[in-house]
Amino acid sequence: MAMGRKTGGRQKGSRNKPKVATDAATPVAAAPGAAGAGGAPDQEFLPPIKTRASPGLLPYKAAPIDKLIPYANNARTHTPAQIAKIAGSIREFGFTNPVLVDGKRGIIAGHGRVLAARMLAMETVPVIELRHLTPAQRRAYVIADNRVALDAGWDDELLTLELGELRDAGFDIALTGFGDYELKSFLDDPDEPKVKITEAKSAVCPGCGQRFTL
Repeated sequence: MAMGRKTGGRQKGSRNKPKVATDAATPVAAAPGAAGAGGAPDQEFLPPIKTRASPGLLPYKAAPIDKLIPYANNARTHTPAQIAKIAGSIREFGFTNPVLVDGKRGIIAGHGRVLAARMLAMETVPVIELRHLTPAQRRAYVIADNRVALDAGWDDELLTLELGELRDAGFDIALTGFGDYELKSFLDDPDEPKVKITEAKSAVCPGCGQRFTL
């Protein structure tokens, strides 16, 4: 009796490449010096993140800046001074945070980064397409992406320590995004009242109590 042909798996001698699962775990480089059996570096894996809407880990793509469309109802504003800071950060550290777009090149998150990239005369930027989101989810995420980050705070002692060590190492600490007055308050006199930093990018003078925009 003849054996039936296998319908699954890769046939011997076939030139067809095996399919790669779209939700496969993404390898993360092991810490320097870590080694497993045989002296080879160990590999750690991040499991794919799945939600009701997301199919899993999404790939980065390069998109031409002139093809990206800003969201007309974006409630987040960007001053020229802030755009210049973002541009300085990109110039120093690279484009480390991709722009989030829908399936039609509409910007969901990253309007400021795109403006900064234009200032730097960049032709393309890395993007992640969130085409799986519904129209309502896209509109909500435009707000959530900016609002959720505002709930973070600062540990003043650790911040002062980090800024001081960066300054002593000769690094331009203006690239951290803090203004001159903020840096002076944190680093010049440890007994001087610290400027109260708000997430609206304003400061309150410890002497007169007046609020001003940074």
